[in-house]
Amino acid sequence: MRPGRVSVGSRSGFSSHMHNPLLAVCRSDAGEEQGEWWALNLVYSGSFLAAAGQSPMDTVRLVMGVDPDTCVFRLAPGESLALPELVLAYSAAGAGGLTRTFHAFYRRHLVRPNPFAQRPVLLNNWEATYFDFDQARLERIIRAAAQAGADLFVLDDGWFGHRNRDDSSLDDWFVNRNKLSEGLEGLAATAHSCGMNLGLWFEPECISELYRAHPDWCIHIPERTRTRSRNQLIADITRPEVRRAILEQVFAVLDSAPIRYVKWDMNRPMTEPGGAGSTRGERFAYDYMLALYAMLEEFSTRYPHVLLEGCAAGGARFDPGMLYYCPQIWASDNTDADCRLDIQYGTAFAYPVDCIGAHVSAVPNHQTGRVLDMESRFAAALFGTFGYELDPTALTEAESQAIPDQIRRFHEYDSLIREGEYYRFLPPTSPDRDCCAGFIAPDKSRALVVYVQRRRTPNTLPKSVRLHGLDPARLYELPDGTVLSGQALAWAGLPVGVLEHDGQARIFLLQARE
Repeated sequence: MRPGRVSVGSRSGFSSHMHNPLLAVCRSDAGEEQGEWWALNLVYSGSFLAAAGQSPMDTVRLVMGVDPDTCVFRLAPGESLALPELVLAYSAAGAGGLTRTFHAFYRRHLVRPNPFAQRPVLLNNWEATYFDFDQARLERIIRAAAQAGADLFVLDDGWFGHRNRDDSSLDDWFVNRNKLSEGLEGLAATAHSCGMNLGLWFEPECISELYRAHPDWCIHIPERTRTRSRNQLIADITRPEVRRAILEQVFAVLDSAPIRYVKWDMNRPMTEPGGAGSTRGERFAYDYMLALYAMLEEFSTRYPHVLLEGCAAGGARFDPGMLYYCPQIWASDNTDADCRLDIQYGTAFAYPVDCIGAHVSAVPNHQTGRVLDMESRFAAALFGTFGYELDPTALTEAESQAIPDQIRRFHEYDSLIREGEYYRFLPPTSPDRDCCAGFIAPDKSRALVVYVQRRRTPNTLPKSVRLHGLDPARLYELPDGTVLSGQALAWAGLPVGVLEHDGQARIFLLQARE
């Protein structure tokens, strides 16, 4: 800190891609595993302000809450107002201790249990097909995914209305029979016959067709032009009749077929906040967020067996407010494994790794064109919910053969990822940008360590990485049979060896000897 004030925030109507409602400060001598850290995290998914300032007397003040410029509250005599809760965390064990404090707290007190007894490995069809699919093509993908060992098929955008591109049909929540001749019930039957479940994508907060019948049902300022983003408008869900109309359509779809997973998306920022209701203007964005929470609560109560994944153009609403309703949230629409190392590193600073939506995607990657091998993509996706974002019928033979082994290993590692303590052994901010992180069982009996070489340089020597967090007095067996003490792994390091190419990953499962 220096004299003055530093602030971050959002006025977009959601917590945003740019800034997160998380603020941390540390002493100048603090680091990853030593020194004092303090942090604030707002349990809210809308516009916010976070600020840190140092006074002339060298005291530090931290402030966080609902954005004061876009949410103004005028209370009548006797009227009360409830504002979002704020989580305050402290660590005397560095940034890593702060992270582990957040993870344990949120798992215990905030995140709802996953309705699946075993975390499902899902395959999402978005990057496999985009809008170009029919019943036969999806069934081929389902059968190939099931043969590889996947548990859940998620049908993304394009299954409803006349949705062949992103400029129509939002809120036309009825099945497009030209694409799905046997409907969702037929698709679910195919999935079940293969031992899989069916999931579905919605974007309930945005409208296009309802707007034609009810022009006042979108967020707008009367007598002003209504701004479209992604060819769509936002429903004014502060109005009970709008909420009810949207939920009834969604519920009708979910009641028509055995759906076990819903991806709840929101792909545009809020503009012209105010709506046509009595709360327009000063506190509309806040009332909108309360209305959204009411919708999610009703959804969760009615469908407790459905796994609800949050999404907002990727990770624009990755915050404690959404984590309360969504045990997992899609971290980013950027699925490139190299980019994901940075994205997931930042997200996991406060939020549990097993809540971070992460998938193995096809190459060349659809966002960056980067080509990385299957092991590298698998390593990045381990730091999340784990799944696939590709067409399993269009892979090389080597890729197809790799998937069953990856799924087997994920299930082997899953309890460590869900219940273990998360350690950053080498953050991606290191000078050579290599990174290494992992999970250590609470009883120190096992550890999963993932090392990724981001960029290959000439004349590379064998690499090693120091592992803190293990029991220094115990012996640990490495996958190649080498046995090292926890103390040796902390001071001499885990021998990684020479890595040959960009993005190469090595995964180590360490087992303590009894």
